Amino acid sequence: MERGILSRASGESARMLMWVAVVCLSTLPHIQTANELMTDLALRTGAYSLIERFMVPSMTRVVASILLNVFGVTTSFSGGSIFVFTETLPYELNLSWNCVGWQSLVLLAFTLATILQGSHSRGSKLKCTIIGLQGVLVVNLLRIVTSALLLLKMGYGPAIAFHDNLGLVLTLTWLVAFWIIANTFILEPKGAPEKSLAECLRGLRLSSLIPEFIMGRRGLGLSMMAMILVMTALGGVTILSVRAEGGGEQTILSFEGLDAPVTVNGVSTMRILTLPEYTDLDPSARVDTYSGGFWPGWVDMWDFYLYGPLEEGYSIQGSVGYVVWLHLGSFPSGKASYKTYVNFTIFDVDEYGASTEVNTDVFPITLRGNAKKYTYTGSSISEYVFDARHTIRLRISIYDGFCLDYILEYDSESRHSYMDLPGMVVPEKLAWLLLPLTIVYPFIMDVRCRNNERQSRE
Repeated sequence: MERGILSRASGESARMLMWVAVVCLSTLPHIQTANELMTDLALRTGAYSLIERFMVPSMTRVVASILLNVFGVTTSFSGGSIFVFTETLPYELNLSWNCVGWQSLVLLAFTLATILQGSHSRGSKLKCTIIGLQGVLVVNLLRIVTSALLLLKMGYGPAIAFHDNLGLVLTLTWLVAFWIIANTFILEPKGAPEKSLAECLRGLRLSSLIPEFIMGRRGLGLSMMAMILVMTALGGVTILSVRAEGGGEQTILSFEGLDAPVTVNGVSTMRILTLPEYTDLDPSARVDTYSGGFWPGWVDMWDFYLYGPLEEGYSIQGSVGYVVWLHLGSFPSGKASYKTYVNFTIFDVDEYGASTEVNTDVFPITLRGNAKKYTYTGSSISEYVFDARHTIRLRISIYDGFCLDYILEYDSESRHSYMDLPGMVVPEKLAWLLLPLTIVYPFIMDVRCRNNERQSRE
């Protein structure tokens, strides 16, 4: 009789949580600002700094370890970035403080506040909380690892689509499953005799393990086994994470100058772009001077080519970063500086040397007589795929109105000019669930109270 009452109560709770999920999904278009509110709250309270300091580096190392040791993917990490290597340029998966899954902990808190209502033993409540925390951690690791694998195999589009949509479904599915598991297998009423793990294991037959788990028997013993197994797995991954290799920014393409020209896809050049493992910066900076034209207008000054064609296709999406050391060699009459514009244009160069424009960015710039480091972030690029055997070309142009001399310094540690390819920075889109949960939560509690009253009368 008691088992039937508990089963009906669990069924009511599960159905109610499913209705919560339906309400959340149906109200999604109207509450997208909830994530921004949560983010703003974290920024105002300073909570983001704790997440950035403690959670991000640990999550980055563990994800890199899983990719390396479980899936055999060559990776390295630096700060909050995981670099996934292929035969061509590496992909960057950037874990900002706002996308490690801290919002799902808030969702778990709401779930636990509902589940742990009622007369349950302290031991079962503790086990329920621990398994909930473990589940949230595992789900977030699975979400990030899957995004990295999709980024590697299918590019930015599928990876972001998974993170923004299916990753949300994954988290919500776990919360629903956790609700059912907690009410069916873990939570025990106060005063019920709790069996030790040894007592639960005594006489346990493997052939009956699954049916007994499904039927809800041996709940506390199996919950303890689940806790031990998950903790062991997470502990093993943490230990293995020391094997994950750290490294610098792997998506930086440094500007380098050569003493003799080389041929890149049929184009002869002495200015190249190199990846970090091939970068060889000189002790002193290379100085390239370019003079403006006789008429005011844009002047194409410096072109850099990625040295060596791409061995396989490479998709790019997001904003490119530019860092350049520039100054003037001559000035307009009576002036000590010159305000103008600088243009960065990225081209796709095929195997025959023909260039196709991919993206262009224009920025205001104030040039002076001394070399200065200028840092810019370009506009967002829609996904573009560079085919295998193609290469990347960067052209720097400046708007000249006085026939001046412009100087670019690069190829040294003190004058490190480069472009930084965009990594996949995915926003966290779980916090929007909080608003409908706060609305539906009182109704859940009301249903639970009515169930408890009915049980007491029976």
